[in-house]
Amino acid sequence: MAVLKFLGLLRLQWQAALWGLLASLCSSLASIGLMATAGWFLSAMAAAFSFGILLNLFVPSALIRLLAIARTALRYVDRLLSHRAAFILMEQMRLALFATALRLEHEAQVRLAQADLERRLHSDIEKLELAFIRQFEPAVVAFVVGALVSAILASFSYNLLFCFICCFTLAGFFIPALMALAGHDVSAKVSSAELKLHHETADFIRGLFDITVLGVLGVRLTHLQQKAEQIARLRARLSLLEGLTQSLLLTLVALCFLGVLHSAGTLYLQSQISVAQTMMLAIGALACFECLQPLSAAFLTLPETAQAATRVLELINGKVRKEGSTALNGPLTTITCTHLSLGFTGKEPLITDFSFTFKAKCNYAIQGPLGSGKSTLLHALCGLIAPQDGEIYYNNLPGTQLSPHSLHRQVSMCLQDPCFISGTVRQMFCLMRPQCSSAQIEEALAEVELRDFILSLPDGLDSYVGREGHSLSGGQARRLSLALTLFKCTPFVLLDEPGEGLDATQEKRILTRILQRRRGVIMVTHKQVGVNLCDNVLIFERISAAL
Repeated sequence: MAVLKFLGLLRLQWQAALWGLLASLCSSLASIGLMATAGWFLSAMAAAFSFGILLNLFVPSALIRLLAIARTALRYVDRLLSHRAAFILMEQMRLALFATALRLEHEAQVRLAQADLERRLHSDIEKLELAFIRQFEPAVVAFVVGALVSAILASFSYNLLFCFICCFTLAGFFIPALMALAGHDVSAKVSSAELKLHHETADFIRGLFDITVLGVLGVRLTHLQQKAEQIARLRARLSLLEGLTQSLLLTLVALCFLGVLHSAGTLYLQSQISVAQTMMLAIGALACFECLQPLSAAFLTLPETAQAATRVLELINGKVRKEGSTALNGPLTTITCTHLSLGFTGKEPLITDFSFTFKAKCNYAIQGPLGSGKSTLLHALCGLIAPQDGEIYYNNLPGTQLSPHSLHRQVSMCLQDPCFISGTVRQMFCLMRPQCSSAQIEEALAEVELRDFILSLPDGLDSYVGREGHSLSGGQARRLSLALTLFKCTPFVLLDEPGEGLDATQEKRILTRILQRRRGVIMVTHKQVGVNLCDNVLIFERISAAL
C-alpha cells in the first residue's frame, strides 16, 4: 500500500512520467518490430533464393534501419523523460521531508534519530526513484506489450495465442511472484539489517573518540564488519533467486519460441501463411520476452521498496506543530505566560499553572532542581514545544497565531548541548546575519573570549568546525554557541546553562559582560554566577513553578 501511495505522487509529474512511459512502450515495440522484420526478411531472402523468386530488398532494409534507429532514439527519450520525472519528484519529496521534519512536534523530532532522517532523505528516496523506473514502468510496458502481441497472434491462430499467453504469463508474473514470495523474508531482513548498520555506523562515527579512548575500537569494527557480512550473505541469497528466475525465464523463452514455431509451422503446412511469416511470428514472440527481464529484480526488491516507502510516507504524514501565520509588528517587548502547563505527551506536566511576564528591558535567571521544567520552559518560549494548557502571548499576540519565522527573528536560544552546522566559523555567523563583516564576527568572538583562539588557527575565521564541534574543546564549543546566539541580536536571548564547560573565573567574566551589555536575557542556571546581575530570579520547584 505504501508503494501505491508513493506512485500516486507521480501525478505531480504525470506529464513527464506519461511521456516516459510511452517512450518506453514505443521502444519495446520498435525492438520487437525490428526482430520480427529481420526474421521475416532473412526467411524471405532464403525462400526467394531457393525458389527463384524476385524480392524487393530496399523496403525491408529501410524498415529495419528505421526500426533500429527508432529503438535507440526512443530508449534515450525514455531514459531522459523517466529519470527527469523521477528526479524532479525526488527533489520535491526531499524538500517536503525536510520541511516536515522541521515542523514536527518536538517529541517526534527527539525520537527521530539523525541517521534515520538522513537515510529517509537519501537512500530511501533513491529506492523509491527506482520503484518507478525499475518496477512500475517495466510492469506497465510488459502488460501493454503482452496485450498487443496477443491480439496480433490471435488474428492468425488461437493456438499461437494460447502458447504465447501461457509462457508470457508464467515468465512475467507467476514465476517472479513465486520467487518474490520465497525471498520476501530475505528482502525484508536486508532492509532491516541495512537500517541498523546505517544507525550503528553513524553512532560509531560520532562516538569514535570515546570508543578509541575506551579501547573498544577493534570490538566495534568487528561488530560492524559482521553486520556487513550478514547483509552480503542475504544479498547473495537474493542474487541466487534472481539468477534462478532468469534461468526459468530463458527456459520459457525457448519453449515459447518452439511452441509458436510449431503452431506457425502447422499454419504454413496448411498454406495459411508463408514461411517468412512463420519466422516473423516465432522471432517476434521471442523478442517480447525482453521486456520481462527487469521484472524478476523488481519483484524481489519489492519488500525493500515497500519499507522505504513506509518510512518516507511516515515522515511526510507525521504530526506537525500547529503554526500561525501572523507576523509581529515591530520588536518583541513582552512574553506573557498565562496559567501555563508544560510537559510531554502522556506524562505528568513538569510545570503547572505558571503565569509570568518577561520584559525585553530586563534580565532573568531561572533556577531549580533537575526535572523541574526549566529547559522545557525555554523550549516553549521559543516555540519548540506547545503548551498542554494555558497560552503564551508575544506582544499580546497568542503564540498559536504567530508565525514561527516571525518568532525566531525575535527570540534566539543557546541550547544546553551545542550543535553547529557542518561548515566554517564564518559560514556559521553569516547564517545568523548574512551581510556581516569580519570585524563584526571578531567582536562577537571577543565577547566570549574566543577571538584570539579562532584567529590563531591556520585558516582563521575560515576554519572548519564539524557538526558536533569535535575540533573544539567543550568550553570552546560552549563559547562559540554563545557567540552565535548573541550575534543574532534579538530582543530576547534564551540561555540554557551558559556557563557549563567554563572555568569559574572565565564564566564570571563572560556572563558579567553579557548581562551588563544585554537586556532580554532569560538564563537557566544551577550556579549563582551572574544571578546577582539579573532583575528577577525565578525559583522552580519539582512539578510546579513559582516566583
